[in-house]
Amino acid sequence: MLGAAVAVLALEAGIGMPQASAAAGEAASSGALTAVVVNTPPAQPALADLTMSPGSVCQTEPVRINRLPQLSATLSDPDGGRIGAQFAVSWPDATGKLVRQWWSTGAEDAPPPSGWFEGSGSVFTEPPPPAPIPQGTTAGWEVRAWDGVAWGPWSSAGTSTRCRFAWKTATLADPKVTSADYPGSTDLFGSQPWTIGVGRYGAITVGSDSSDVVTYRWGFDTSAGIHEVATRKGEPRTIRVLPTTEGGHFLSVRAFDAYGNGSRPVTYRFNVLQGQPERASWALDEGSGVAEAAGSGGSYPLNLGGHAALGAAGHSGTALSLTNEDSYAESQGAALDLQEGFTVSAWAKVDDLSHSRTVLSQAGTYNSGVVLGYDASSGKWALRLPTTDDSGASVVASASDAPVVPGRWTHLVGMYDAGDKTATLYVDGTAAPAASVTAFNARGNLEIGRQWNGGAWAEPWSGAIDDVRVWDRAVSAAQVTRLHTTGSVTTRLPAKVVWSLDDATGRPETQSVTFHGGVETGQPGYTGKAAVFDGAAGYGDTSREVVNTARSFSVGAWVKLADTSGDHAALSQSGHTDGAYTLGYDHERKAWVFRLPAQDADGADAQAVYSTVPVDAGEWNHLLGVYDATAGQITLYVNGQAGPPVAASSAWQATGGLQLGRTLHQGGYRDYWKGALDDVRLFDRVVTAPEAQKLAAPKPPSVAGRWMLNSAPDGVTPDASPAKLGATLSGGARIDGDQWVVGDFNGINADGQEEPDGGLVLDGVDGYAATAASPLDTTQSFTVAGWVGMPTGMPDCPEGKALADCDMTVLSLQGNGEHPYNSVFTLRWHVMGRGDAENAPWGVWQVEMPDRDAPGAVRAVATHSFGFGGFGPWTHLAVVYDAARDQLRLYVDGQLQNSPDAVSTVDGVKPFAGTGGLQFGRNWSEGVAGEYFAGPIDDVWVYQGVLSDVKIRVLSSSADFPTETGP
Repeated sequence: MLGAAVAVLALEAGIGMPQASAAAGEAASSGALTAVVVNTPPAQPALADLTMSPGSVCQTEPVRINRLPQLSATLSDPDGGRIGAQFAVSWPDATGKLVRQWWSTGAEDAPPPSGWFEGSGSVFTEPPPPAPIPQGTTAGWEVRAWDGVAWGPWSSAGTSTRCRFAWKTATLADPKVTSADYPGSTDLFGSQPWTIGVGRYGAITVGSDSSDVVTYRWGFDTSAGIHEVATRKGEPRTIRVLPTTEGGHFLSVRAFDAYGNGSRPVTYRFNVLQGQPERASWALDEGSGVAEAAGSGGSYPLNLGGHAALGAAGHSGTALSLTNEDSYAESQGAALDLQEGFTVSAWAKVDDLSHSRTVLSQAGTYNSGVVLGYDASSGKWALRLPTTDDSGASVVASASDAPVVPGRWTHLVGMYDAGDKTATLYVDGTAAPAASVTAFNARGNLEIGRQWNGGAWAEPWSGAIDDVRVWDRAVSAAQVTRLHTTGSVTTRLPAKVVWSLDDATGRPETQSVTFHGGVETGQPGYTGKAAVFDGAAGYGDTSREVVNTARSFSVGAWVKLADTSGDHAALSQSGHTDGAYTLGYDHERKAWVFRLPAQDADGADAQAVYSTVPVDAGEWNHLLGVYDATAGQITLYVNGQAGPPVAASSAWQATGGLQLGRTLHQGGYRDYWKGALDDVRLFDRVVTAPEAQKLAAPKPPSVAGRWMLNSAPDGVTPDASPAKLGATLSGGARIDGDQWVVGDFNGINADGQEEPDGGLVLDGVDGYAATAASPLDTTQSFTVAGWVGMPTGMPDCPEGKALADCDMTVLSLQGNGEHPYNSVFTLRWHVMGRGDAENAPWGVWQVEMPDRDAPGAVRAVATHSFGFGGFGPWTHLAVVYDAARDQLRLYVDGQLQNSPDAVSTVDGVKPFAGTGGLQFGRNWSEGVAGEYFAGPIDDVWVYQGVLSDVKIRVLSSSADFPTETGP
């Protein structure tokens, strides 16, 4: 091979192929041995590596944008060398001829200069093209790489394609926003009436006068853009929102065309009233041994206007008198969802038939959705339903031929069947011909004695009205007859609201819960008393359904489960084969559950949502199950905290009664509750997250004991609380009138009784005081607080004595009342080091809580560094056990601590139930009493419940508070 001609490629950035060929020829003629260099052209760019902004990754269909884009491409060279990029764009002109421009280099055969080269794999970016690409025209772009010797293929070569886009700028009209459900305004100072809404979905309509609009982007109580809904040519679209809190709300909307041009944001503001109250509730506060628990419901007060007056002679009792043109009564917000079907009834006595008169209506934005009363044009009693909530509405009526007699009480019932779309009037139990009509959903107030017509009040009643009732369902003809003759409907879903008009407040028609089998009433509850079920045969039920389970509803209660070895149903409502829902405990999942069978049949699919928090027997928890029919989902709240919702696409109406403590499954009752139930509530709507948190709010702490420690008549220092659980002094314990911190020197204690100031002084040897029994349920939240004094400074631990033997207990609570082993908690001074010539003794305040009253207990400990406060040798200590958070907290002078020196909170704490007395100055540990305190103690408070940080700080101020009111 010596002397053979070999081709050489001189590869130099910026040198073209002809020069490289010439160099190769010269090298060959010289006869020198030269290495062969082979060049591979750059790779074809992948479409996935091409992007534009605004826009997206390369698309074969045109991406519509509102300005010319910046282009980016990731390019590579198989040889790994440096490369440059060339971008091209093309589009058809007005004649259809393709116009092409070399975006970055100016001409197709002009390579990029070497100064633009980047390493293989780099991203190359070009600014928007300067070419006059017509707006609305589809253009395509492509890119290729140059390595200084050869061009790589265009990105569009072969089976590939160009990346397409179209651009256009536009000024779009502001969106139009309206709502009959939530009347409001886009004008900050426009009319924004208050409408019932918390827990109720409402429709808001958005539209645009710009025909190019294809999307509305919106946000509820936030900026536009969180959500979007597609449209066509700016056509109106409906957005459904669910307000979760009372007060002002807003919907922010922007309209966009296909190119991304957006309108100005428009903000629609409206006001929402609080949600409708519970449909039914049972406090379960009855005494021991009762067979029934009385039900109740939320209140619906009426506002009386003009000359409206209660107290007139009524059909039964007294009635509402409306004798002037300005007289009326109205609810606060809508009582009915008219589109779902309804029945309204009243006894009416009319005095003047010269004009049309309205007994009852429910207002919309422009018209009332239903009008029950007298129609002067026909001279008849009539149930009238306008067809729309605007000026173009026609009125459909069901009118009776029954005579209208002034001065006589007449029973009127108006019924709308949402399934058949028919409205029927009954006069004194007799039906008039039904009328075909579709009700619109008027969301204004329920009006008694007038109607809203054409944007003005009309048809004032003249006479008296009594016993107004409304149902959120269509009642049957037989039920109307019974209502007329007996004054009640005793089957199916009770009335939503009854206004007797003996006063101005309406309430749901209520039912009692009847107890069967092993149920004990009058037992300690979360609030007041509770019912305890035996888990075998004990249950309670109502005779009729409580909520329509095919619509949105919420059901909740405070529960305390005694057994986690099986399934347990706290609440359900029976169908024919299954319960429509079950709120309870699932032992396989070891979780709380809210379950909805998909149908009332054997083998129905279970739609269920489970809790994620641990379930502990013997603890009170608040459970709330929510079915949202609009969203098609169920949510379970445990102590006010929601887990992720679960889809529930099927729901059905259960016509059986409410069940407390069991559920119906495949035709038989099972899963009997073992434990306590308290404060049962059902709502015929979605309960929102803020409302759920309020329902589950911890009950306010109550004083369970208060020892001022001013005196000890007959050796017992009195308890100023209603419990009157005095503490007996023993050993070296005494009351000292010179060692106290809470008092005012006047000989009158905080409760106004004659008693000198004083404190409990203990000798550190065998002195202590103790109550005969526990003032607390230690399995529930509690707070213990008091003052402790160290007159001589930090106590020292003598040489020869173990540091642990020098600990001193301020307060504790004995575990077993008869055979003590451990204290439920111990609040102590814990010695950490002895003093010497150079160092003072030191230690920390400590609270300890073992998990059992037996050997092998695990002891949770929280500590707080010692420090004198603003009261000389006195320090204020407070211990809080928060059962909802399983947390133990220690406050010193009103403060928590979280530092490298000490942490005064500990989580995951579960105390055992203590039945022994509160101990002042000693504790029990492993069957031995010890840790006797040396020094004074003053003003000890015990609360059942969590005392707030603020109130603990107030207690630590040394002020002397009356026992009844506390801090």
